[in-house]
Amino acid sequence: MRTVREHVMSTVVALESSPMTVPATVAEVKAARKAKDVQTSGEFEGRPLTAADWKKIAKRDKARQKAWADEYRQAAAALAVS
Repeated sequence: MRTVREHVMSTVVALESSPMTVPATVAEVKAARKAKDVQTSGEFEGRPLTAADWKKIAKRDKARQKAWADEYRQAAAALAVS
C-alpha cells in the first residue's frame, strides 16, 4: 500500500501541486483519484509494466524521496538555528 500511495502521490498529486511534505488527507486522496480519472498520463496505461517501466518508476521515486529528505533537513536546520 505504501509504495502504491507514494507512486500515486508523486505522479498524480505532484502534477497538480508542490511535492508532498505532509501525509495526504482523505480529501486530497479523493481529489487525486478524481484527477486521475479525468486526466491520465497515458505512459503506462493499458499494458502490463515492464522491467524498464519499474526502473523508471523507482528512479522517479528515489529522486522524490531525496528531494523530500533535503527539504526535511533544511527545515530541521532552520528550527535548530531559531
